[in-house]
Amino acid sequence: MRRKLLLILSLFMLPVIMEAQMQLRLVNPKATPFKMNDGMFLGTKGIMCGESGAVVITYDEGLHWTTRLIAPYQDFKQVFMEDTTHIWLLADTLLMHSSDGGISFSEVYQADAGFTFLRFTRRANTSFVLAQKAGNFTNTLLIRNDNEWTGASEIINLPVYAKTIDFKDALQGLMTDEFYIYKTTDGGYTWQTVHGNDEYHFKSLYWVGADNYYAGGYHNISGKNGDMGVLESKGTSYAQVWKSTDGGSNWEDRILPSEISKYNVVSCMAFRGEDTLVVGMTNDGEENNKWPIATSYDGGLTWNAPLISPDVTQTNYFLKSAWVMASANRFWGWETKVYQSLFSSNDGIHYVFEDEIVTQKIYDIARNGIYGMEPRTFIINTGAYSFLEKGDLDHKFDTIVGTSLFPNGFLSKIAFADYQHGMAVSARTTIVTSDAGFTWQRFDNECLYCSLKDLSYPSVEAAYKLISYPDVNNPGSILWKLARSNDQGQHWTDIQLPMGTWYKVIFKDALSGYVFGNDLNSGLDGYLQTQDGGNNWTWHALPTNIFLNRADLTDDTILYFSDAYRMFRLILHENGYDVDAEIAMPIGKISAFDFSDQYHGVVVMEDSTFSHVYWTNDGGEVWHEIEGVLPLGFRGVKLCNNFLNGYIYGLRNVLIQVDDGYPLGSPGQSREGLSVRPNPAYDYTEFTGSGKGYLRVFSNTGQLIFSESVVLPYKLSISGLRDGLYYYQLEQDKQSKSGKFIKISKR
Repeated sequence: MRRKLLLILSLFMLPVIMEAQMQLRLVNPKATPFKMNDGMFLGTKGIMCGESGAVVITYDEGLHWTTRLIAPYQDFKQVFMEDTTHIWLLADTLLMHSSDGGISFSEVYQADAGFTFLRFTRRANTSFVLAQKAGNFTNTLLIRNDNEWTGASEIINLPVYAKTIDFKDALQGLMTDEFYIYKTTDGGYTWQTVHGNDEYHFKSLYWVGADNYYAGGYHNISGKNGDMGVLESKGTSYAQVWKSTDGGSNWEDRILPSEISKYNVVSCMAFRGEDTLVVGMTNDGEENNKWPIATSYDGGLTWNAPLISPDVTQTNYFLKSAWVMASANRFWGWETKVYQSLFSSNDGIHYVFEDEIVTQKIYDIARNGIYGMEPRTFIINTGAYSFLEKGDLDHKFDTIVGTSLFPNGFLSKIAFADYQHGMAVSARTTIVTSDAGFTWQRFDNECLYCSLKDLSYPSVEAAYKLISYPDVNNPGSILWKLARSNDQGQHWTDIQLPMGTWYKVIFKDALSGYVFGNDLNSGLDGYLQTQDGGNNWTWHALPTNIFLNRADLTDDTILYFSDAYRMFRLILHENGYDVDAEIAMPIGKISAFDFSDQYHGVVVMEDSTFSHVYWTNDGGEVWHEIEGVLPLGFRGVKLCNNFLNGYIYGLRNVLIQVDDGYPLGSPGQSREGLSVRPNPAYDYTEFTGSGKGYLRVFSNTGQLIFSESVVLPYKLSISGLRDGLYYYQLEQDKQSKSGKFIKISKR
């Protein structure tokens, strides 16, 4: 849906006519929102592959990445670049090929029933697929094809359970099982043992040119028994690389320093020539949990230990793993267990994340104002600890609160009562700001085994936390309470809730609010309502065929809520509610939604493969799909920048902006076609159109400064207003039209 708007970038720039359209913009991670499982570079061209058929390509050595989704949308586990034109993709049961550099792919081989593909390689126009066959005894096979997959393939039963393979040409190749390396000289029909023992464990194998091979894994050193059989020292394992320069017949150890190899495993490698290599490792123990990558420029004789920025190694916390790539000028890795992020290095020592926000997961988002240029977006993210990030309009984020304020737990919810006052909480910790997020103060309260479910911060006078905790008198049962603070988080008073399962708290002001969920006594879904800050509650049950999963209160009285597939709109009042409408939804499962008022909303719907995003500006009477699809698993939407501008989050470290084409602070013609001119203006501005409507004007901090019924066209006097940005909303014919204008001084 395309509309023209007048975009004023600043008071000193001329208006420019441009097209506006609802868009999904990737904020984090920078490369792709899809989880990646493997990647490879040839020169400056690189390709990564991963979940749901996602293939991500760069032509400029990682400066820009483009995501393509390849039907039938299987999870790819390996990419093999034969050259920059011929690309191969391997999934569990599918082999695909591109002859146009990765622009398009076609299926070339489908696995037989019971087969699972493990590894692919191709040399001298002969393709090899290592596969596993399930049965009474699981065994591995080698699928060999030398007719460009136009005819039948040979399936060779292997004598051992092979872990990985690689070939030098159509006849000479190697494979490994857990403990030994085997060599073939007849294309895989017969094999002989060439290297290994029971203390070696092989996980990766690569041919890199001429007669040179590398293998990776780990070397296990058994524990030592002393007198009387008492254990003197426990066993230890070290990541290790082995190198052969004679086609695999003989091998030399390439020992990694213990500070980066202890309790690690070399699970993959990438090469720039025959002697420059980067290895990706899997942490296998907490004792030496360093960043899982190392580089060598001399074939593994010496190694460079990694330094990662920001420093997120977090020894003795989450174990990590990385697969690696080597481009013309950089080394690359993707951490797969914790961060799901791409990182790179120029020198093989100093690695930096490619992403703006380095995190395990984005838990919540808040914004200290919706209408002005000064407000900032605040994000809670977690790794081994929580971090609070502050971002600007260009999506540049800085960590403003780190582990010093909350070393013992995670923050999971954040909210602002107004422009100045914000609060981020866990069940036992609260950090607050009274200066728009520039400084924060921590308060703790004891809450043993508590779990925070939700936060509502409607005003500076009151904040509410929804908390669950175990019933010590009835093991296995869960109790619920509301914690209320009237001093900005310094102290909390517990308010016991009825037995049930509660998931959402929404307060309109310091005293009036709702708790949504399921009541145990009646077995019905509904909500608790209070008018006195939670001292007294009234229960309102919903009809028996309606279930509550998510709820969003707009305009104080309009409640949107949903189960997995249906959405309803209620009109709330002191004595209960009226069901205003059941809203016709797009096909799929409701993953998350948010409404900024009773008309404007965004919903994330899931099918079996992808997430789809829809928006409405008429309360759900019509839904419009935004171009593009996303991975499955998003659990949050916050329209915090504008009526239809905000963020989708809740899946790993992925942050997606829902962009209505109007950057915050940029005034112009409204999305619905209503224009305001002159703009900028100094004494009056005129709202075009015809008919009656209700006009509201807000300051850049959200303060209502004008609210009246009007007849269009309407001239609004602004001579008494301060210079700056203003935001308007016009309700007309059950539609809400919005936009911005700038007040300037007369020159």
